[in-house]
Amino acid sequence: MASLAKNKWYVWYLREVSAGHIELPEYDKDKHGDIIIHYGEVFCQVPECSKSSKQFSATNNLRTHISSHSNIPVPSGDKGGRASQEEINQAWYKGLFQGATHSSSSLMGSSARLTPAPAPPADSISRLPLLPRKKDGAPHVTNIRKRAVDLGGSVPCDSCKTKNECCKDIDHCDNFMLFDCGNLAPVPAIRVLGAPYSACG
Repeated sequence: MASLAKNKWYVWYLREVSAGHIELPEYDKDKHGDIIIHYGEVFCQVPECSKSSKQFSATNNLRTHISSHSNIPVPSGDKGGRASQEEINQAWYKGLFQGATHSSSSLMGSSARLTPAPAPPADSISRLPLLPRKKDGAPHVTNIRKRAVDLGGSVPCDSCKTKNECCKDIDHCDNFMLFDCGNLAPVPAIRVLGAPYSACG
């Protein structure tokens, strides 16, 4: 999963699911009735699982945990080796957020709008610097750009086409991953815990 460590959608997946801001959909099944566990998955998606927000250290550890659930057919997982680029590109976590380009539309059916996520607990210590903000609490674009370069980012980033577009939209800009964004997060493409379902598109 080392190649995923710098993927902004994967990092948002890890942050938002472990914080309990996103409820993951149930597993899809293959033609044999086994659940499909995708490359990079580290959270259990079995309904009502008490460990749904526990991050497992590897997909194989998640597979072992899932096999402890009764009546859940788990594929053998004896493939081993490095994941192909095709498997990485098809990783489903990209579809969890509306700002990502989707290779599959299966997750888009139950989309919900996100009001800013609840602030993390005050006692949680972040290793990332706080996102620069204006007095009104809105992101301070100029200061984000300055700090992003100091933190190893670039303006424009790989996802933004021009410097003028960069650091304005958390759903598109890579530089937001360099900061502790507090109660700001990309708009999820699936149900958000505590948020009502909506037919927004």
